[in-house]
Amino acid sequence: MTKAILLISLVGLTSCKNSSNKKAESKNYNIEIEVSSQKSDLLSELQIESFDSVKSNSTSFEWFIQPKYYILDNFYEGLAAFKDNNGYGFINENEEVVITPQYTLTFGFTDGLACVKKGGKYGYIDKNGYEKIPFQFDSGSDFSDEYARVSLNGKYGFINKRGEIVIEPKYDFALRFDEGLALVEKGSKSFFINDKGEEVINLGIQSGMNFSDGLASFETNGKYGFIDNLGKVKINPIYEDSGMFMEGLARVKKNGKWGYINNKGDVVIDFTFDDTPGFKEGFAAVKMGDRWGFIDKKGEPVIPIKHEKVRYYFSEGLVGVRRNGNWGFMNTTNELSIDFQFSDCGSFKNDFVTVRSNENNNWGMIKIKK
Repeated sequence: MTKAILLISLVGLTSCKNSSNKKAESKNYNIEIEVSSQKSDLLSELQIESFDSVKSNSTSFEWFIQPKYYILDNFYEGLAAFKDNNGYGFINENEEVVITPQYTLTFGFTDGLACVKKGGKYGYIDKNGYEKIPFQFDSGSDFSDEYARVSLNGKYGFINKRGEIVIEPKYDFALRFDEGLALVEKGSKSFFINDKGEEVINLGIQSGMNFSDGLASFETNGKYGFIDNLGKVKINPIYEDSGMFMEGLARVKKNGKWGYINNKGDVVIDFTFDDTPGFKEGFAAVKMGDRWGFIDKKGEPVIPIKHEKVRYYFSEGLVGVRRNGNWGFMNTTNELSIDFQFSDCGSFKNDFVTVRSNENNNWGMIKIKK
């Protein structure tokens, strides 16, 4: 997963659109639509509850890294990116500086390489900080399906892990490779290419997303549907918007509301929500009005819709939620595991999570006590 670090880890683009306003599947979800007064049975179950109803199941934690960093990311392959006045660098799990801060942007390590930016150009370093692929690209990304997306002079192409250009930068835009295919844009056309750069799917697509679970969302004539990796339309373009398939379900929008379909196109969760990013670990964040909660794959409420903000996905059974401006963590049974006490937070990875202290506004890392 792409981990470009700005304020917290960000994931890379997973959609492509023939306009200057390209969608990203990992966008900030802030659509606000007035909820209809005619509520379904599900909506009745999901009514905003009083904060006083939150049950507590306290999870013990300890500070693993004290809050002293302007920015701190999770550990990837044993190293975590941090930022100080000199830029981004990396520390190990003993909090020893392994790579001195010097970069203006960095991605986490994947297969021993990290994409970093220095002097206005992107290159790749190893875990000792040695330059493995020279700083020559106008943009870069981490590796997916053995290739990384890069750009030169405003055009996008792909390199391998030796830094060799395997697909020439000739596209106006491109998504990363997933399941052997990448969506690219050239002129007024968007189409899929294979790892040899051959055009394999071209259906007059206006925009689309990466393949996931064997299907990819595409747009034509302002409507969204799904195709398989042979280019066959599996779900007709009838929706106002759509996301990627995640854990067997895809979010789709109809009449201004979001619901979920399965890979046969059957509606499994009705069009009820003002926004929802997708499923992970069996649960999806959902928004009604200006409040967020979580549902399971049957559409049943897991965490009622009452929270100001949430991190969009559960990770290791916990998710960040915000109450009265402070972040804490809840589990899958609607219990408060770690109290609302942080000014910001990330997502758990191997029992660790980055959090921002209310006291000094710096980032540190906490660890769950076993």
